[in-house]
Amino acid sequence: MDKKIGNLNEASLKHKVKMDLRKLGLPIIREKEIWRTNPKRRADVVAYSVDREGNLTAEVVVEIKLRTSPDMQRQLQEAAKKLGSTYALLVVGTDYYWYDGDTFLPIAAPEVIKSTGQYLIKEEDILNKFWTLFNYFQGSPYISYDHVLFLGHCLVTRAYLGKTNKLEQWGNLINREDYFKIMRESLVYYGLEFNEFMVRKIDDNLIKSIVNELRELPPTDLNLGRAFMESAIEMIFKNSTMGQFFEPRNVRNLLNQIIRSLRVRGGTILNLTTGVGTVLYELIQAADVDKYVALEFDQLTATIAKIVTILSGEEKVEIYNEDALLFKQNKGNYKLVSLDPPLKKLKQDEFDRYSHYELIKNRGHNLELADLFIEHAINMVEQGGHIIALVPESILFKTPGDARKLIRNKTYIEGIISLPMHTFKPYTAVKMSILILRKKKDNEPEPKDLFLGAPESVDAFPEIAEAFTKWKRESDS
Repeated sequence: MDKKIGNLNEASLKHKVKMDLRKLGLPIIREKEIWRTNPKRRADVVAYSVDREGNLTAEVVVEIKLRTSPDMQRQLQEAAKKLGSTYALLVVGTDYYWYDGDTFLPIAAPEVIKSTGQYLIKEEDILNKFWTLFNYFQGSPYISYDHVLFLGHCLVTRAYLGKTNKLEQWGNLINREDYFKIMRESLVYYGLEFNEFMVRKIDDNLIKSIVNELRELPPTDLNLGRAFMESAIEMIFKNSTMGQFFEPRNVRNLLNQIIRSLRVRGGTILNLTTGVGTVLYELIQAADVDKYVALEFDQLTATIAKIVTILSGEEKVEIYNEDALLFKQNKGNYKLVSLDPPLKKLKQDEFDRYSHYELIKNRGHNLELADLFIEHAINMVEQGGHIIALVPESILFKTPGDARKLIRNKTYIEGIISLPMHTFKPYTAVKMSILILRKKKDNEPEPKDLFLGAPESVDAFPEIAEAFTKWKRESDS
């Protein structure tokens, strides 16, 4: 139970101090910030300014007391010195005592403290904010998809208010009725479904906490989208049965550099296997096109991918929750097609569903999904366009080699990067390769060579990316 003086308790006093610090112009407020580890000491409140690059500077360290205590000034002085804050503030009941953070001499209260930035924009800081929010769900034994989805819906609500120039309303959402009304409105706007599961678990106090925490994040930002994606992977996808929905960070970085080296400009990119949006995110960063079309068969992961793109502020993305192998929109007109197909053989019922594929007609019942995805990518990309495929290395060597023959007949292989065996563990031990293909043009002479890379470890991926970029530049010159 909170200690009280009259109607004043510690929680309400701390809330008032935080609001006063925000009025001074300080956008980032943290509670119980550790300033010494042994023995552990925490500052009641620390207020930060932030620059345009997202770097934080401790401006005010606050010690809050309902009554005076013998060591309160000493503790505040030590905290201010350790954190290097510009100011120190001692709050006793309703009285504020300001000090210079360096000399600890009493000073007048500052009228304003300048912060050139408004929000946390570094991925690490945003992720830490998400972990703080997940801690509000401590009543649950674990963080589930519903918790992650609810956080996503909260962030989408903020994105909607920013998009419609109503962000000033965010701080006024202090009860369930108002909060869920604007949340439903935002989800309808973005074509997302409302999750009723979490509504029963949210009270007004939790709403206030969420609003206060999220006000420190931008409505949209590339790092906001990435941080939400990474938190979803960590919380609900990072287990042996769901590794198919994302790629490891080092593989994504390698793909990013490969895509950049292709210098894709204008037109449309097709992402056949979107998952939670890991490769789609890299495509958005690395290519400058008119539109991105992304497909994902699993509804759960498609929803996460949609939220990631909304939070990233990217409006040129269309995500469809449907079977990529039946998708024929704008066939033969995509600048680049990317794919990372499931590592599965075709099931019996899938042969009838995909009977129009040449590989099924020619080969019968010994096919993997990767084979069909390769054929589909070749059909969907424009002449001269590129395909980036993350596929089992066996696709290049297995017998019969119908998929390999299809690749050789209809594309030029620009690059093969054989990835180390351990790259995708623990999700799979299958040996994987990145194929960089270019669809043949009519009467085009065959290239003289191709790029071959075989990094011995993931630490060599940056070197491989640099080598491919150099090879591609020289090949095109």
